[in-house]
Amino acid sequence: MDGLQEFLEKIQSSDASVRYAAWRSAGPVGAPAVVPLADLMASADKGVVKAAQGALQGIVHYAARPGAREEARSVSAELLKVAASSRPTRVRAEALHWLGFVGDQRAVLGIALLLGDAEVRDEARMALERMPGRAPRRALQQALETAPADFKPNLQQSLSNRHLTPDTVGTRPAR
Repeated sequence: MDGLQEFLEKIQSSDASVRYAAWRSAGPVGAPAVVPLADLMASADKGVVKAAQGALQGIVHYAARPGAREEARSVSAELLKVAASSRPTRVRAEALHWLGFVGDQRAVLGIALLLGDAEVRDEARMALERMPGRAPRRALQQALETAPADFKPNLQQSLSNRHLTPDTVGTRPAR
């Protein structure tokens, strides 16, 4: 049996201790598990949902560790597939949340396109807010030009937050 399939079976086990052990050891499983775990996050079994979500979070955090740029890129690409899919909104929103931690410049365009999706636009905005570099800032600025009036304050807040540093948080008035 292949390692990924065995891992996914453990995540779906009826034994909570088996699910938990698989969840806690998920990090090194990596990008190949992202889409299957996202599918399991839509399960009717709440124990499986919790295990899949925890495992996916573990994979994201593992990929975000220093020196793992290629793993982060692979995980990011798979998360973007989930975020842009027709999966339930909560699954797509989680994928965008995690993209804010592992996404790089390559993910910006895909995330920016989701700023136009009313179901997940705030999660896309927050992902871009958290990502370093100029490209996410430019994506937020460009979105501000065409955004619906009710979403513009959110984008303005994200642009303002991108200028904050640990020394300036809480010292400048909100715009």
